[in-house]
Amino acid sequence: MDPGKNVGIKLFENRIVEKGVFDINLLYKNIRGWFIDNKYTIIERENTTKHKSRGIEILLKFTGEKKVTNFYLYEVRIDFLILGIKKVKYKNKMLDHGILEVRELVTLKMDYLKKWSKTNASRFLRFIYLNFIVNHIYRYHKQTLINEANKLFDVMKDSMELYT
Repeated sequence: MDPGKNVGIKLFENRIVEKGVFDINLLYKNIRGWFIDNKYTIIERENTTKHKSRGIEILLKFTGEKKVTNFYLYEVRIDFLILGIKKVKYKNKMLDHGILEVRELVTLKMDYLKKWSKTNASRFLRFIYLNFIVNHIYRYHKQTLINEANKLFDVMKDSMELYT
């Protein structure tokens, strides 16, 4: 790890693509509920709706952040892209029909407060800390974040009634 750069390690990315009927409101509500239940702060980065000839296109991006220590920050980004969305009646309910793509990007950020980035000496100490001292602490936070993100992914699949 470079001593001069801010450290954020992309752990993994998940993706779901659903063509057909889904309930976007239920999916969004369940994801927000999971973030709140697990003490994540939600930041909405983008929410745009475009009316096109083939239907409505929605782009929604938000991030969940959880500060676990003054050094580690868990970040889970969720990006929705919905193409050709139309309302349909399905089993006596009004649902959405179209193409839904949901991406989950999971990142473990270290020194997110940039306390160890102010001087060359502090960046060098951060380099030593990250590369030689912190191994077992890093593995713990990495595995914890992976487990939490996989649970969120299961919530998304259940909300879309996908059982893969």
